[in-house]
Amino acid sequence: NTKEDLNKNGKFDPWSSDIKKNGVYGDLNGIDDDGNGFVDDVIGYDFVDQSIMNIGDSKDIDPDVYDENGHGTSVAGVIAAEGNNDLGIIGVAYNSRIITMRAFDYSGNAESDDIAAAIVYATLQGARVLNFSFGEVYSSSIIYDAVRFAYSAGVLMAASSGNNNWTLRHYPSDYDEVICVGGSTSQNSRYGLSNYGNRLDLVAPGLEVLTTSKDSNYSVKNGTSFSAPHVAAAAALLLEKDSTLKPSELLSILKSSASDFGEKKWDWEFGSGILNVKSALNSIGKSKIEISFPKNESFIDRDTKQIQITGTVATPLFESFELFFGEGEKPKFWQRITAKNYNQIIDGQLGNLNTDVLKDSTYTIRLLVNLKNDNSIEQRFYIQTYSSKTNLNITSLKVINSYLNDRMIPVVFAVTNYPSFARVKYRIKGNNDPYKVISEFQRYSNFHTITIEEYYNDNITMEAIFEAELPNGTTTSNQFEFTTPNINIPQNNFIQKEYGFPLSYLLNKVEDIYGDGKPCIVVNDLSSGGWGNLKIYQFKTKAFFSKDSFKEALIPKGIGDSNGDGILEILATASGKSILFQANNKGENPFSSKLFFNDVNSTFWGADLTDINNDTRPEIIGFSDSAFKSYTYLNGKYQLIGTANPNLRLDTYPGFASADFDNDSKTEICFGTRFGRFYIYEYSSGNFTLEYNDSSTISSSEQYIESADVDGDKIPEIIIGNFGSTVPFGQEDASTPIWTYRILKAESPSKYRILDSIHIFGVRGGLDYKNGITKGDVDNDSTDELIISVFPNLYIFKWNGTEFKPLWIYPYTYSNSAIVYDFDKNGINEIGISTFSGVRFFELDTATQPNVPLGFIGWSLDTNKSYFEWQKVANATAYELINMVRNESGYTGYTAAVTNETNFTIDTLKNQTHYEFVIRAINNDLPEKFSNLSNFVDIFTHKPVEPLNIETIDNERIKINFSGNIQNNFLNPGDFLLLKNSEIYSTISTALVSGDTSAIITLTEKMSDGNYDLQIKSFRDKYGSPTTEKTLQVNFTSQPIKNEMFLTQILVIDKSTLKLKFSEAIDNNTCLDIKNYNLQPYGEIVAVEPDNDSTVLIYLNNKKPLLATGKNYTLQVSNIISANGNQITKGAGNTLGFVFYSNTVDAAYVYPNPVRFSETNEIVFAGLPSKAEIIIYNLEMKELKNIEENDGNGGAEWDGKDRNGNLLGSGIYLFKVIQSNADGTKTESDLKKFVVIAK
Repeated sequence: NTKEDLNKNGKFDPWSSDIKKNGVYGDLNGIDDDGNGFVDDVIGYDFVDQSIMNIGDSKDIDPDVYDENGHGTSVAGVIAAEGNNDLGIIGVAYNSRIITMRAFDYSGNAESDDIAAAIVYATLQGARVLNFSFGEVYSSSIIYDAVRFAYSAGVLMAASSGNNNWTLRHYPSDYDEVICVGGSTSQNSRYGLSNYGNRLDLVAPGLEVLTTSKDSNYSVKNGTSFSAPHVAAAAALLLEKDSTLKPSELLSILKSSASDFGEKKWDWEFGSGILNVKSALNSIGKSKIEISFPKNESFIDRDTKQIQITGTVATPLFESFELFFGEGEKPKFWQRITAKNYNQIIDGQLGNLNTDVLKDSTYTIRLLVNLKNDNSIEQRFYIQTYSSKTNLNITSLKVINSYLNDRMIPVVFAVTNYPSFARVKYRIKGNNDPYKVISEFQRYSNFHTITIEEYYNDNITMEAIFEAELPNGTTTSNQFEFTTPNINIPQNNFIQKEYGFPLSYLLNKVEDIYGDGKPCIVVNDLSSGGWGNLKIYQFKTKAFFSKDSFKEALIPKGIGDSNGDGILEILATASGKSILFQANNKGENPFSSKLFFNDVNSTFWGADLTDINNDTRPEIIGFSDSAFKSYTYLNGKYQLIGTANPNLRLDTYPGFASADFDNDSKTEICFGTRFGRFYIYEYSSGNFTLEYNDSSTISSSEQYIESADVDGDKIPEIIIGNFGSTVPFGQEDASTPIWTYRILKAESPSKYRILDSIHIFGVRGGLDYKNGITKGDVDNDSTDELIISVFPNLYIFKWNGTEFKPLWIYPYTYSNSAIVYDFDKNGINEIGISTFSGVRFFELDTATQPNVPLGFIGWSLDTNKSYFEWQKVANATAYELINMVRNESGYTGYTAAVTNETNFTIDTLKNQTHYEFVIRAINNDLPEKFSNLSNFVDIFTHKPVEPLNIETIDNERIKINFSGNIQNNFLNPGDFLLLKNSEIYSTISTALVSGDTSAIITLTEKMSDGNYDLQIKSFRDKYGSPTTEKTLQVNFTSQPIKNEMFLTQILVIDKSTLKLKFSEAIDNNTCLDIKNYNLQPYGEIVAVEPDNDSTVLIYLNNKKPLLATGKNYTLQVSNIISANGNQITKGAGNTLGFVFYSNTVDAAYVYPNPVRFSETNEIVFAGLPSKAEIIIYNLEMKELKNIEENDGNGGAEWDGKDRNGNLLGSGIYLFKVIQSNADGTKTESDLKKFVVIAK
């Protein structure tokens, strides 16, 4: 973007334009220099703005599109890696310009609104091709609306089919407007993990693709993510050749030119075949094969009696088309809708499907287009049929109060019997105000998740309606109530200590490992960004010091004296291997010897050092793939003393805890499986005995298990944490998962009850994240608090006798656990946690002072006015609002107001100014009269943003311009209503920000021409301030439809006569002019004469016969007018073609012959059957090369290089042709010869 490239060096320099680095000033000046609504977008924009924080740059949209993950860099390399520079690779379209939109974070996660915003941005910047190397099994309405917007603007989109080796649905690749690209191999087979099936269009290289990678490197990649960019790049090349091509025409060209492999013609594994860029670029004439109705996954009412299937079938090698249907997504039988139709159709009726033969079910519609080269193109799509007897039902509806960051919110979970869209309407119970509406934009699914995130600083009962809607407009609803939880979590009631150490994976065990009286901890060093060395830190003189380390990426699991020699051991594990370390002598390096390690051929994951048999010495306990095992030190060696085998696979993270849970003086162990099932075994008399198990499935995740005495009765409880979708939806892998922590209390050895459950919304699971659970007494009351680390937050919960209440939250941690210990010996335990700046230690502030005000929020009301509110503090008499001013040493606070109310409005601020405020409670009667500071609230003073005007894009989309910055990727569709005569006329599908001050609104249906009103409710702008509610007028005016004539059929009468048929009666003057006909690549037209009012006969020079030369023949028509005055189209339908191929192998020949490499670099084998194999030999009958002819044009091209890439030398060579017959037999030709004269 030259206007944003301030230093004009053709590169993106992501630093301030006032700062010089390496002699270069940056490109960032905070100004929208090109006026496109996006500031500083030199090479694109970063749209990652996730509701759940993640590692790296995940929160705020900005112009810095740095690829933290590296996936995008590799995808872009396939498309546009620089060519002819003697470095690395060359991109398929190496001179193309790339616009970079970042929608995925460091870990490869993305939210639908971020993806949609990126698509809209690229479209508005003039992109012609978009590549989507991502996908999921759920359709997103907001992404689909963005896709349809891009398609309407002429953007070709190519998407990876996915890497699950299945035929299930996958988006966005399954959308009609997107090319679905699977993966192929260098052996012309399907890439083994590539998804396939009805929606597959074609395949491209997806295995061992050499491409670019981060930091100026190259790497080999696998997956359909690298297949899609091959197709996207091919589309870019086609657009370079003809910029007028539309997306549907590009798709048809790519499909019709693909090389047929696998089963003959279209098949499930290859679609139309393997991408053939050369063939696509050599194609003549435009092509379009498209179903306009019904769309894929449409809901069709069977009561309409007939489904009229409309669309376009026009492609140069057209022979005929047929329509079929079959029940299900994998029909066993196809039933014909139409007979073969030998005429092309553009924007017309392709066939009618009678609905009286259908039932309420899913059907696959199949459009088969037969080509003259014996290949075919297919388009398959799904419809869901229903009738008046079909009921959309809400089968499950739950409201689960869940923690989201620093507060609890209601989350609505619902299940419907049909995939549908959903929304929740709610208002204060008994209040007649209009309902607030929150629409689900993420998915079109059976499973629905809607969060109610509006702040209410009180417990308020809401009356609500859950509505589900099918695409056809059928709705159903359930009424329900919920209460706003009014739970906010303190952040500033713990004081940070002055000591810490680098980022680490923690073990909550503190021991005097060296016997010198100084506490030590064992960690895995994560400071380099990944798993590091096993390391010991020792605390002394108010600081931690690195003491010893072991140079292997092992995870610490336990510390204890298992052999009773008075020297502590360290148990560590990784990759199914476990080691018990011990110093040779007390005080020496604890890693100097190995007392125990499992056999290299077995799997044993160490879990802990804990006393299983009550002999006062800890045993080693760990697990294999299927059982937990315990080893004790006996007779000078470690011996197996017990196995707890639940007879199922445990996976890698089953969780583990041990204690006397049922108070019978015997130790139990508890562990789980990935599905949330858990087992409690007791060790007694030399054996593990199953005492209790819960076989219910509630998760699909790692298990986190801990024992803790949370209620102070000296009997430990069991805490089990995991994430999954069973709790909200009743089944796994359904939709949005949720964290669930169950606290179990033993009532007897065989009976446990759930003491309480804690739910946390926003799952970041897997090894990239450090989630976990531990315990400790952080408030000095002799009972355990529960410490839960759920990326990106760490929570402390305390039992109050009836339920768990949050005590503290630390945001944005990277902590698998915590360390709880009184290192500074002041009588209060510290808590050590891993933050992104290292392991930091905190201590509860126990000073006698007012509590911290919670729920502190605020926003700008006008140019000089801002509003604030907070929750009442029971032991406060007043509150101080403080303006925090940042300076070189940190912050300085200035009192803005003191009030005894729980809200305040300031009207003395400066316009267009950023402020930071905190609140603290005051009580002059307490020893410490001020509370700790609350959370910060950021304010930017500005005039309220209001809607200015509306621009109509088409009858389905409008653009709203605002007076100020609304930049926020997603706007709630419920904040917009289309009215006609003051009545609601249409609802809004999606609302997408299209720049700092504009948004694109997509309606749920196309509007008829006329005037309407758009009611725009107040919503939060970029700075969290409410916008002004307003109603603006909208005018919809349809674009006139241009009638054009097209070709419907071409017939080869003989090698010198063609019959050409038009879609309507033609004008005799223009149709007889031979200059209006262009025959390629060979042949000469000598005359044209009418055959009837819509057909002409074309006569060729019989001295220039049309032969099977390996070329497709095309006849392109221009400047011809119909009898009604309609021009011949310039798009698909103005070109028809034909091919010649031999029926036998004996007609094969080579041209030119002799072959002179000084004059040509191409050898053509001509006169071939439609499907054939050519084998080339030298005179010694050594096989040099195999070539396949499978495009049906009677010829195959060869570059003259053998299997080793060597160009043939001068001499005589032999070849034979093998024909594949329809009955499975093969026919071979005699040997034939050709001559090569080398350069």
